[in-house]
Amino acid sequence: PASLADRTLPITNPLPFTMANFKPFQLALSTLLVLLNVSHISSEWPCPLDTEFAPCICTEEDLTINADCSGAKNDAELIIAFSSQFPFPTFNNLLIDHVVCSDCNLTNIGQLSFGPVSFVHVTIQNTAIQTVHESTFQNSEETLLSLDLNTNNMNTFTFEVIPQFKKLRVLNLAQNSFTREAPIPAISSTSLQILILNVNELSFEADLVRGCQNLTKLGLQNTKITEIPMDIQDTFGMFYDLKYIKDINFASNDIYEIGTSTIQGTKNTLGSIDISNNKIVLLHPEFITGFGPDGELNMSSNKIVDIFEEVWTSVIHELKSIGIGKINLDDNPLRCGCDVEWLVRDQTLMEVIVGTATCSDNVTLLNTVTVEDIENCP
Repeated sequence: PASLADRTLPITNPLPFTMANFKPFQLALSTLLVLLNVSHISSEWPCPLDTEFAPCICTEEDLTINADCSGAKNDAELIIAFSSQFPFPTFNNLLIDHVVCSDCNLTNIGQLSFGPVSFVHVTIQNTAIQTVHESTFQNSEETLLSLDLNTNNMNTFTFEVIPQFKKLRVLNLAQNSFTREAPIPAISSTSLQILILNVNELSFEADLVRGCQNLTKLGLQNTKITEIPMDIQDTFGMFYDLKYIKDINFASNDIYEIGTSTIQGTKNTLGSIDISNNKIVLLHPEFITGFGPDGELNMSSNKIVDIFEEVWTSVIHELKSIGIGKINLDDNPLRCGCDVEWLVRDQTLMEVIVGTATCSDNVTLLNTVTVEDIENCP
């Protein structure tokens, strides 16, 4: 009779594979092994043999099967490990972390690196990886929920294959080696919810995430951008018509100016918007609209001088309905002159700004400016 290794159990719904899903078949399978007179089954069941899977380690934990390949020093070792016989080819987690590996030289992950195996969650970090083949995770197109490739040395990525991953929710490419010379194309995905591109040098257009209709969180912190792009006609921003966008991080960039309608939460979903630690001097009316019930705006550590009513009134009135302390203007050279008269005369509006904001002297608190201080305003 055929050995167990020659037989394949049909998997009709591989996402996610858990031991709980397998248990209804365990008794029948055990009976089958007896009938087939199989004399040996590995003690590592349902993992492959340790000696065959080395330097990777397979574990069954919390009713899921996981693979830790942090011991694989290069792609050749991955290929050998994943040439093993797998009782079940769907792993819940794959981890490769070379943070403590001084002699590792994993510079690329090829088409055959993971053999016939599929994954639900992938984390590969702190490696020297420069490229990942476009077909590396082809077997995971129906299972992959999160792909975390942070803190590597990647200077390119095949964003064009993202639509093939039908259930991908999280893509993290933070802290790699992307440059402006290779612009990030428009990304399209019906499932993607979180996209993190922090700590790279990026170039992209206004349509970067418009094809991700379920996106809720975008990280573009410390990406060396000088503007938040708009369409050529300057009428639609990056987030136009995104129904679920909530948290956006533009912190620690070189943004100087934000135009009208640059950040739009068209369905009133905006939550935490961080544009702190930039070089913002110029803001246009309604530069941001569409806050939701968790809305807050961080514009600390910029170069904002004036809080003109025509620029800020819509933002402050939106956030006033949510609560106090929703706009952070700390560490800005605020003039605290006639430009804030409209706030001074309505303390309910002033309360929307975090109470630690100071004027340009770095001593006077904005919320302590009185009507008498501005009585000579025209």
